[in-house]
Amino acid sequence: MAEQKDKDLQSDKQWIWHNLQDKEGDLRAALDKLPDEVKSSVKEAAQEPFEARIYRHEQSELLEGAFYYDFDAKCREGTPLFHFLVNVDHLVTINFDLSLLEPFKAETIEEQVLSANNALEGLFVLLGYIAERLLHELTDYEKRMHEVGEEMRNKNNAKLLDRILDRRYELLDISKWFRPLKDTIMTTKELFVEDMEEGIEHRRTSIKIERITTRLDLYKEEVEALLALDTSIANYRGNEITKTLTVFTTVFAPPTLLAGIWGMNFEKMPELEWETGYFIALGLIAILPVIVLGWLYYKGWTGDIIKGKRRDSNLK
Repeated sequence: MAEQKDKDLQSDKQWIWHNLQDKEGDLRAALDKLPDEVKSSVKEAAQEPFEARIYRHEQSELLEGAFYYDFDAKCREGTPLFHFLVNVDHLVTINFDLSLLEPFKAETIEEQVLSANNALEGLFVLLGYIAERLLHELTDYEKRMHEVGEEMRNKNNAKLLDRILDRRYELLDISKWFRPLKDTIMTTKELFVEDMEEGIEHRRTSIKIERITTRLDLYKEEVEALLALDTSIANYRGNEITKTLTVFTTVFAPPTLLAGIWGMNFEKMPELEWETGYFIALGLIAILPVIVLGWLYYKGWTGDIIKGKRRDSNLK
C-alpha cells in the first residue's frame, strides 16, 4: 500500500476536506497543520474510540470523535481509528485509509464526499460508507449464524455450544464497533441542526444506522434463542439419562437383591439343598426384570427409552 500524504481537498460547494496523516502517533502534530480558523476550536484529537464530543468556541461549533472502522482487525491493539473533526466549512480526518472500506473504491468515495453541500454532509458520506461496510460484515455474520442453526437442527452435540458462544462474542465485537458510529449520528442531531437536518446524506446514513440497529437486535434475539434451545436440549438429555439410569436400576433391583441374599455365606441356607435351586434362581433372575419392566411400561414411566427416537428427530 502506497504511503498516504496530507491532502486539502476543495469542494465545489466552498468547503474543504483536510485529510491529514500522522504516522508518529502524536495527533497534535497533525492538528498543527490545520488553518487557524479551525485550530482555535480544537483542544485535542481523540486518541481512543469513544462517544463524539462537541466544542464551542466564539459562537462556532465543532464535532470531534474517533472509532474503529477496520472490521477485519477485530478491534485488536493497533487497529486503525477513524479520527474526525467537522464544522460547516471544514472536515478534518486523520490517518484515514479509504482502502479499508473495500469493496468500495477510494476514488468514488472521495468524489461523493466532495460533492456534498457542506462539510457536515461530507462527513455523513464517509459515515454512510463505514455503515455500508459494517452491513457487509453483518451479511457474513448472518451466514455463520445460519450454519449454526443448521448444525443445531442436524447435529446438536456438545461442541455446538462453543459455536453459539463464538457467534455471541462476535456480536459483542460488532456492537463495540457500532456504538461510537451510532453515537456520532445521535450527537449530530443536537448540533448543527439548521445546517444538516434536511441533508440527504444525513437522512440516508441515518436509515443505514437504523438498519444496522434492527439487524443487531434480531441477531441478539437469535443468539439468545439458540442458547435457550441448547440449554433445553441439554436439560432434556440430562433428564433422559437420569430416567434411563433410574429404569435400569429399578429393573435390575430384584435380581440384585436375590444375588445378595444367595451370596451370603451362612452354613444353614435351605435353598442350597434344593436340587433345582440353581435353575429356579436363574429363572427368577431372568423373569423378574421382565415383569418389572412390563409394569413400568404399563404405568408409562419408561418414556421414550423403549420406543427410541424417530430417524428424523431433531434431538441427536
